[in-house]
Amino acid sequence: PYVLKNADELLEKKENSFLALDEWGNMIKEILSFDLKTRIEIGKSITVLEGNDMALITTSNMLETGKRWVDEWKDEEISASLVSMPTMKPFDTESIKKFILRDIPIISLEEHNIIGGLGSAIAEVIADTGIGVKFLRLGINDMFSHFVGGHDYQKQKSNLTEKPKLQWFNSKQN
Repeated sequence: PYVLKNADELLEKKENSFLALDEWGNMIKEILSFDLKTRIEIGKSITVLEGNDMALITTSNMLETGKRWVDEWKDEEISASLVSMPTMKPFDTESIKKFILRDIPIISLEEHNIIGGLGSAIAEVIADTGIGVKFLRLGINDMFSHFVGGHDYQKQKSNLTEKPKLQWFNSKQN
């Protein structure tokens, strides 16, 4: 139901926009607890889970992986926010700035080329604030893949299935 509302909203806009959706819409509904009254707002992120130690910002079908990672970190006593960025243009810079201003380390997770996507947009927001914050971009490296296989195989070959080691951002994790 929410897909049609977004399609209508995109048609009404008078500017260039695009919408990234999970290929398994029912999984997004499950993770975000969607019901018929829930709307995805163009240009607005969705906070799936609130946390204080770090923020994992994801888009498209990597939300499922992000949810799994945040659940695993919770078992390790790491409190992570999980944010879904269902639209990239316009980009919700304010949601990113909230983490920057609180000095919360940020990880971007996307199943796209690491250049010019979600991670790049977040890096631009960080640069524009002039405030340094620990940041890790996870995505597909900018090179041609010589691997042939299904969706899960490609994610594995691109190192997008296992959560990153967290020593890079928090001295208590060393």
